[in-house]
Amino acid sequence: MFRLDRIVGEVTLIEREEAFTVPMEFDVKTLLGTNSYSNEALLRLRKGKAHSLRESATLVSSDGEWDLVKIKYADEQQIIRQSLWYGSDLLIVEPLELRDRLITALQKMVEIHA
Repeated sequence: MFRLDRIVGEVTLIEREEAFTVPMEFDVKTLLGTNSYSNEALLRLRKGKAHSLRESATLVSSDGEWDLVKIKYADEQQIIRQSLWYGSDLLIVEPLELRDRLITALQKMVEIHA
């Protein structure tokens, strides 16, 4: 699978007689998933950290060292991977199930690398 956002420049369509024919039953949404950002999480981010998450987040409140933000996400595994990257600069407040899954992922990392 190719990420279209990595294509730079003009794209030229080349049609050939032996070109691939898309089957009638093919549905790209089924192949790729819905990717709808219907899930929402409440995160505490340390001020000045997690800039890539802040780009898609909404600030809820700010106190001292932390900002409370709301972020929409489509894929739970992706938000967990992102959260692991920021380490102690990110805390998942809600949903509790997501926070528990993050803790489980951290415990597995400790088991593997300890």
